[in-house]
Amino acid sequence: MAYWNLYSAMGGDGAMARWVEGEQALANKDYTHFNFRGASKVGALLYKAIMDEYTQEAM
Repeated sequence: MAYWNLYSAMGGDGAMARWVEGEQALANKDYTHFNFRGASKVGALLYKAIMDEYTQEAM
C-alpha cells in the first residue's frame, strides 16, 4: 500500500488556513475543499512526489 502525506505536502500545521486566506485562495471558505487552483496545486505536488520516487528507483 502506498501512502502520501498530503498534510505535510501542503505545509503542515495551519496549511489549510493559509490556503484559504492567502492572497490567491487555494481552498474554499469551508476549510475543507480545494478550489480549482488548489486542486491543480495538489495534483502537481502529487505528480512531483511520484516522479521523484520513480527517478530514485531508476538510479
